[in-house]
Amino acid sequence: MTMLHFASLILALQIAPLTSLHGVVVNAATKEPIARASIALINVNGSPNDARIVVSGNEGQFSIPSLPAGRYSVVVTRAGYIRFVYGQRAPNEPAGIIEVRDGQRLEDIRVEMIPTGVISGRVFSPEGERQGDVTVRALRATYRDGRRSMSIVKEVQTNDLGEYRLAGLTPGRYFVSVSSPPPARIEGERFFQPTAARSDGTPAGTASTSLQNAINSGRVDPSVIAGELYPEVYFPGTLDPSAAASVNLRAGETSSGIDLSITRVSQVYIRGRIVNDTGLNGAVRSIGLSTRGTQSRFGGRTTNVSNNGSFEFTSLIPGSYILNAFMENPASLLSSAAEVTTGNSGIENVQLILHKPLTLSGRVKIEGRLQSDNDPSVSRLRLTLNSQFNPGGLIADVKPDGTFAFTGTSGLVPNESYQLRFIELIPQKNYYLKTAQLGPMDVLSSSLQLDRETNAQLEVVLSSNSATLDCTVIDEHEHEAAKTLVVLVPDPAHRQSSDFYKTGTTDGQGRVRIEGITPGDYKLFAWSDIEQGSWEDSETIRLYESKGEPVHFDEGTNLRKTVRQLN
Repeated sequence: MTMLHFASLILALQIAPLTSLHGVVVNAATKEPIARASIALINVNGSPNDARIVVSGNEGQFSIPSLPAGRYSVVVTRAGYIRFVYGQRAPNEPAGIIEVRDGQRLEDIRVEMIPTGVISGRVFSPEGERQGDVTVRALRATYRDGRRSMSIVKEVQTNDLGEYRLAGLTPGRYFVSVSSPPPARIEGERFFQPTAARSDGTPAGTASTSLQNAINSGRVDPSVIAGELYPEVYFPGTLDPSAAASVNLRAGETSSGIDLSITRVSQVYIRGRIVNDTGLNGAVRSIGLSTRGTQSRFGGRTTNVSNNGSFEFTSLIPGSYILNAFMENPASLLSSAAEVTTGNSGIENVQLILHKPLTLSGRVKIEGRLQSDNDPSVSRLRLTLNSQFNPGGLIADVKPDGTFAFTGTSGLVPNESYQLRFIELIPQKNYYLKTAQLGPMDVLSSSLQLDRETNAQLEVVLSSNSATLDCTVIDEHEHEAAKTLVVLVPDPAHRQSSDFYKTGTTDGQGRVRIEGITPGDYKLFAWSDIEQGSWEDSETIRLYESKGEPVHFDEGTNLRKTVRQLN
């Protein structure tokens, strides 16, 4: 044997046998094969260039030969189906991993893809005619502190026959709305007209010109002069999003006949004046307005404020609004907020009284730990005060000695109600908020509200002696239920705070551990499928209330529970 042959033999012995992977892609609803699905196998320890991509055949079959040993993620895509990621229960969750060994032949891999659904219908004008060129939206509900808000999933324009088709929707609960383009409006001697986004990247906005120029150029429609508006309408025909009916869309389903009618309303106005009795000089240049549903201090519409402090908002839909005003002064930031309801004819003489921000200071203590002037773990904590006018919250970082202060731009607005929360900037312990006292006021059992400066200190006590739940979920066949969402819903007195809700997802053995539970009473649920966050909605939880298992946690307890999966 020559040296060349001998070297070739040794090289052949050193080459590890390759792996092959074989499977089929099917429709999860009908179990029929899916052709032309794209299957990507990605080595998690390699680069994107190492990905192996194949396409399924007419019978849904696919094969990936000559595959080196390693750890791989699997992604499958096909038009009309939800993107499949191996081991992933919901979007943005960590992907699962397939480990393959040298010479292994992986067969019978079954990929079940969930078909997307469609919501379709027609839109009619106030006169009952088919309405083209209006926007129809599919909306999903999101929840925070027991309040529901809507987020846009998809939007389309109606065609000339007033028809719309919202396709490519994942299974779940949707709300549907229709809205006309933003209206032009008249404010004093000025004419404001919305502008569309341009192809050069210029965003949509509002153009302003004198009213006389707009009339001379024929840009003022009769509906603007008549003060008519076309508000967003939610299926089956309400202006109130909280009264909207949902459309429950199953996998691959087409839900047709979701018809909507545009409503015409007369515009209303809000007029008022900003009052500054603080003795501090400054001017409020503009005032902000947002709808009650958005509950945001920043955003919505603005209008200018005159030198005497008067302001006016026109072209409004009847309803509830939040007004916000700010005045910057070298010594302080003055502010005012108010909620007003217009009725059907507008509202006059609204007064926004500017206030200096109130300072609130205090100290955080960790139960069972000696107070220190330099405790690094305490300095990793942050306190927030949230209100309906400012859900983003005022912020106060805790110093190493445990002290904090809400001051300056993070000062409190007088007579505004706040809810106290804390955040661990670097998660370290499963702390929970045990007590919070401002003099005789129990801040945890009621909201925090100040009408004047106070010398009292907010004393906050955190405890690391939280409770833990070890839960096993079984399905209807008494098998361990993997990838099941387990939720602890607090007693009704605490359901207005998202902090009390605790969730976890079971592993492959149907087990999950939930830590950092605030002691108290809860209902325990295990859902195979439920809309994210909907357990904070009072209407949703009312449907399941009787099916939850009551549990009570004392400090430091570790409960073990086995519950049945809800379908």
